[in-house]
Amino acid sequence: CWTWFGSLLNKQGTYFVTRAKDNMQFKVVESRPTDRTQGLICDQIIYLKTYRGRDYEGKLRRIKYREPDTNKVLVFITNRFDLATKTICDLYKARWKVENFFKTMKQYLKIKKYLGTSENSVKAQVLTSLIAYLLIQILKFGFRTHLSTPDIMAVIGTLILHKQPLAPLLGDLPCTTRYSPMLQLPLGI
Repeated sequence: CWTWFGSLLNKQGTYFVTRAKDNMQFKVVESRPTDRTQGLICDQIIYLKTYRGRDYEGKLRRIKYREPDTNKVLVFITNRFDLATKTICDLYKARWKVENFFKTMKQYLKIKKYLGTSENSVKAQVLTSLIAYLLIQILKFGFRTHLSTPDIMAVIGTLILHKQPLAPLLGDLPCTTRYSPMLQLPLGI
């Protein structure tokens, strides 16, 4: 299935970076030099083999990398040959940051039911949830509270219709520093 999907992506001119499975079978066509001081173990041009006879159409790049923080070895597969090896590894790291962000969003902003089915209504609801989440993070940072994000959401959700200040509930108000208008950035609206 992956070989068919990867071939389709390649034909459409789409680039990808993904982790390789441990049992992946491949044939090395070329080995490129790598800088092992940056944790790069190997950079190879490969052809995939599958057990069903439907091979991936085209060559791929296989990059083996040792994560310096965890000492974990990661193997990446990509169809990008023009980028530096370290850039491919950084792309995958950035991808994980984006996935963790959306995992957090999904965990805290429980959108159980969409109010509309059109693309615009779904986007509007997701953007509204994102704005609400960011406002809660601003509150959390501004009040310097020890409360967790779900706890702050519960307090606000419970007291949203009451006219009570949030400061006594979330913590002490911080000392604010006023900057002169010369040091502030213009919004350009």
